[in-house]
Amino acid sequence: MKQSDLEMLGDAQKKEDGHAKMFIYRCCCLPVKTNALQLLGVKVPPENKNLEDVCDASQLDEKHFLLIPRDDSEEMVQCILMGMKQSQPLMKTEVEEEDTGVEGVEKMKRIRCTVPEVDEDTKDILEKIVDADYNAAKAKIELVNVPSLAKSGGSKEVIDELNTIRENSIKQCDDMREKMMKDIQDRYNEYLQKQKAKEDASKKKS
Repeated sequence: MKQSDLEMLGDAQKKEDGHAKMFIYRCCCLPVKTNALQLLGVKVPPENKNLEDVCDASQLDEKHFLLIPRDDSEEMVQCILMGMKQSQPLMKTEVEEEDTGVEGVEKMKRIRCTVPEVDEDTKDILEKIVDADYNAAKAKIELVNVPSLAKSGGSKEVIDELNTIRENSIKQCDDMREKMMKDIQDRYNEYLQKQKAKEDASKKKS
């Protein structure tokens, strides 16, 4: 295989894999289950600082984060809330106060972040986002693959390699889409079970 072909294959793999990885990243940022990546893009106004620069974060479980501001003044807490709202509009935030146990020291503020319940509307929104990002990623992969095939000079070896690169990148997207749809459906099923439990409890009371 010619050096130019090897370079073209390397470039195609880098670009197509990058598009697949970006799709995976965008999926991880959706508030279906807690994921550290969901906090990565949060910018805290007014200076647009990274969230990690102004508070510590703890992933409590699949549905909750706890943010611990290093400066828990009311002004900073409100700035963090604003940053979360801008980056994760579907995620619920709630300010909690914790007793320090030290006399004369004010209670410490904490921010509990909760992924939303996945009701029918939220399910529809999340699935549409996943599908839109999935289709966009596949289109970008094809935009790399098609011109690369045109440059292959008809070499079967090069064409086979390009198709393998494409298939591997598409498979990454397929696998992530399947996982996300399952996670969304699981959360929706949880919601339906809660609703049924409420209805059953209401019937018993009546």
